Amino acid sequence: MREVEHDQRHGLVLSTVAALVPGDTVVLVASHALRPVLAEIGDRFGAQIDARWLQSGPEMWQIRLERVAEPA
Repeated sequence: MREVEHDQRHGLVLSTVAALVPGDTVVLVASHALRPVLAEIGDRFGAQIDARWLQSGPEMWQIRLERVAEPA
């Protein structure tokens, strides 16, 4: 996330999450809390994605996203 242009971040994250199959994971790394994009992921994918914080600041935030279910 830190290396992606700001206006492209949400789209990249959402397309990456959409491409995950059950058991796949991705770790997002950012210089700030990722709450807006996490809310969007929750709205679009619901319980299909398990999100676990790996690091919560103050200089870096990391969250692990795992696809846990097939899309409905």
